[in-house]
Amino acid sequence: MTLIALQSHALGHVADFGAKFGRFWRVVYAVMLQDMRTRFAGGGYLGFLVAVGWPLAHLVFLVVLRALATVIAPVGDSPAIFYGTGILPYILCFYPGRMMNIVMIQNRAMLGLPEISPMNLVIARALLEILIALMVTLIFFAGAALYGIDFMPNDPILAAQAIAVAIYLGIGIGVFNALFGTLMGQFYQVVYILVMVGLLTTSGAYFPLVYAPDRIKRLLEWNPLYHVVNWLRSAYYMDNTMIDVDRLYLIGVASMFLLLGLLGERLLRGKLLSL
Repeated sequence: MTLIALQSHALGHVADFGAKFGRFWRVVYAVMLQDMRTRFAGGGYLGFLVAVGWPLAHLVFLVVLRALATVIAPVGDSPAIFYGTGILPYILCFYPGRMMNIVMIQNRAMLGLPEISPMNLVIARALLEILIALMVTLIFFAGAALYGIDFMPNDPILAAQAIAVAIYLGIGIGVFNALFGTLMGQFYQVVYILVMVGLLTTSGAYFPLVYAPDRIKRLLEWNPLYHVVNWLRSAYYMDNTMIDVDRLYLIGVASMFLLLGLLGERLLRGKLLSL
């Protein structure tokens, strides 16, 4: 085969890949629009505001409840900042995982179309959840500033990294949930909520775990949310020796859930389509 023929063959493969990639993302975009119409009561702005407002209200309620019940912050000068940096990662993990849990149940009719696969639904919902999580974070910071609480971290880059990893963990868990939530139904959804509440309680969001006995602390360090909380707090309490973060473990756990979900979708796609 001549050099010109090889170049032509390679260009043909590149063009074919580009066309398939473009079709894939056009399908994902169309699915995302349909998902918004299904989920947000006709796709209106009010429905989207409710989708943002629900986790935001949950976040504000928990932070205000804990802050009002605390006279002296466990760490630092502000109870609101201490509890905010503990509860925000939980919200950014919990809601993407929960809403991706039911994506195929909510959009089952679309799976009857030959152009749409379960993965199209999962990716479309993941993009939507990332957008919602970012808006919740921005509105929470802006609302705190309007209320007179300086929520700006000492290290904004470190805080942005922690928030990004919290969302990544939520999406990784969500991809995993999209598979098993569809296969196991309501039972799995209840188990997920109970597990996440347990992870929040043992993450150090409400009290620093540095004073816990070493044997208990070693068990709690298996909790990925513990590391997300500490990662975000390390951007606020930079001189605090109580900060304990295993970044590689945290990213590894998030990636494990993501890969297991992707692999499971590939292996069980036929079963998902037949449900």
